[in-house]
Amino acid sequence: MSASINQQLSLFGGSDEAELYHSADSRSYVAICTQDSAGKFHQWCVKPGALAGHLAFLEPADDMNVWISQGEFSRPNRRIVNLTRMGVCFLDLDTYKCAAKAWTREQVLAKIQSLCAAAGIPPPSLVIFSGQGYQIKWLLSSYLPREALVRWNVVQEQLVKLFEPLGADPAAKDAARILRLVGTTNLKSGKRVEVVYAQSSPQGSPAAVDFELLAKLLLPLDRQRKSAKSTSAKATDNTPFELVPNDAAGRKNSLLKGINTRVLAWDRLHDLRKLAELRGGIGEGMRNTYLLVVACQMALSGLIYPQNFRSEVRALQSEISNDPKWLRDRELLGSLQARVDAHYKREKIEYNGRELTPIYTYRTSTIISLLAITPDEQTQLKTLISAGLATERNTVRERTKRRAAGVVERAEYLDKRKQAAAERQAQILALHSQGLTALQIAAHLEITKRAVNMAIASK
Repeated sequence: MSASINQQLSLFGGSDEAELYHSADSRSYVAICTQDSAGKFHQWCVKPGALAGHLAFLEPADDMNVWISQGEFSRPNRRIVNLTRMGVCFLDLDTYKCAAKAWTREQVLAKIQSLCAAAGIPPPSLVIFSGQGYQIKWLLSSYLPREALVRWNVVQEQLVKLFEPLGADPAAKDAARILRLVGTTNLKSGKRVEVVYAQSSPQGSPAAVDFELLAKLLLPLDRQRKSAKSTSAKATDNTPFELVPNDAAGRKNSLLKGINTRVLAWDRLHDLRKLAELRGGIGEGMRNTYLLVVACQMALSGLIYPQNFRSEVRALQSEISNDPKWLRDRELLGSLQARVDAHYKREKIEYNGRELTPIYTYRTSTIISLLAITPDEQTQLKTLISAGLATERNTVRERTKRRAAGVVERAEYLDKRKQAAAERQAQILALHSQGLTALQIAAHLEITKRAVNMAIASK
């Protein structure tokens, strides 16, 4: 840790911290939220380029709570379905609710470092005292697009588990989360929010981490299995780790399988939104079916929770249609809400002798049929495509990979063989016309006498 950067933490303000993961040139929205002493809550959504002006006004205020969103959004709200990118991983540590409530700040910082070291992950870029507990943040070396949100969310879940001893709040890990702004006052405690630790980079600024590295370190790991030749060798604590897709019994790792399921649901959700865009909205007669499929994908993605399920679905509902009567239909999602609640409680239903999630799960072919997705529309989608189109795309991908690896396609290979054979026959015939014997031609061309005779005979 650089002494200089931590000596300057008292000068580290809200704008300084926000600029680390909200660049001024972004075209997305960032949310600033306030709450006065009477409990009145207000939210503004502004472009990052305008953040400094707003925060300069709010930061000195000591009569209101101030929060800022950690993610950026395509629309002026904090709906996860509108997230555009994330530049940080974070946790909210409620140390005052756990065994660490009597610890000194130095003890908390030491525990943060030891938990990171034990897990083999980089220490957080920033540790912020929030007036009661602490925020810890890993600044990312590059922004993650919304397509990577499922994997980001899984990393957040693993970080929460890792920091349970320090009271990591499992309800404060989502992409729409707002955290207290540095330099403002926490009205509950009357204390200022301030940066208390910064991991320095060689340039002297807070260090950033590579998300892919962080994800690799936090995903399920197992001791790398030794080869049969080394089974008799004694294992050591330095045995390297590797990601393993299967457990000892050969079954797929349940968490990795779950990640794939969530990624598929999230990708399907984007395809469904693209479908609505292609059609200029969803027409009457298909809206409820479409919304049901959309809502199920949202729940299966693991990014939508029972508390925000309706508001997230309603945000997408307005994209589908502006029909005021349909938008006011309060019973539309009633039964599905109950299924979402059960899904997040890990309850199961029995179907054909199998235990399944209460959420409706659809085959790709079923969604295509329900929504009458045409072949032309499928060409512009990623996952909601026919088996034939999926095979065609896979063939193109594999061909591209082989080309990149220098592998020649079979048709091209056969053409080259045919051309080489024709050239060799022409050489044999030319030498034969000059009076050379088959044996002499074979020696000259370094081929067999039989090949020479066959070429002459086929003339």
